[in-house]
Amino acid sequence: MSDKVLFVIPVHNEEKNIQKPLDDIRANFANANIIVVNDCSNDGTVKVLQEFKADYLNLPVNLGYAGAVQTGIMYAKRNNYDYVIQFDGDGQHLASEAQKLYDEIKTSGCNIVIGSSFLNKTDYKHSLIRKM
Repeated sequence: MSDKVLFVIPVHNEEKNIQKPLDDIRANFANANIIVVNDCSNDGTVKVLQEFKADYLNLPVNLGYAGAVQTGIMYAKRNNYDYVIQFDGDGQHLASEAQKLYDEIKTSGCNIVIGSSFLNKTDYKHSLIRKM
């Protein structure tokens, strides 16, 4: 892969979860870079990021999920990344699925590709808010 690909992971208090997505990306999308955007966590998230030698940005004020994602995208633009993959810090996304999104954007000519867990009917019970 010669493209510059960046995973943007916004986090807020993900001390107990962030290791799983970091390990998953490193194992399944090894040529990509990762930037974790720490949205003013007050737990041990930063310590875990440091232990796992993850690149991260600390926001000076809590911007919320959208602000953290935007910060990661601005970082990608300033650092000349070709592609950005937004990834959650709680372990619910899979790097193998992100690879499918990357493959799709490379072949489709689209500017954006969005994955969905709602395209196929499963037995998983989503909350009403998430369904909406």
